[in-house]
Amino acid sequence: MAPVIVNITYYLKPDTEDKFWEAGKPLLDEMKRDERLQYLNFSKIATEPNAIRLVEVWEGKIEELKADSENRKGMAEFLKVLDEIKSKDYVVEPLIPIEGQEYRKPGLTL
Repeated sequence: MAPVIVNITYYLKPDTEDKFWEAGKPLLDEMKRDERLQYLNFSKIATEPNAIRLVEVWEGKIEELKADSENRKGMAEFLKVLDEIKSKDYVVEPLIPIEGQEYRKPGLTL
């Protein structure tokens, strides 16, 4: 089964990033305990101030992962805070890799 890659882009109001991290920590801790989570990375979007991109890589079926995500203990509180600090709605993009269309430099580990 191919991994599921999930890109989530959060758009925050200025000066609210600390609240974002504080609200997200319990949810992230819960996610990290899930054996299906293979990779997780946060990045700031260089061309868009106050935007944060989360990349997750999971093993599993999209439908199951989505249902489990919605039912995580920390999700409701995170979404409540996010609603207060967002400048616009967040965007979730689940992706499935195209077999044979990946390049990884020899020796590179992520």
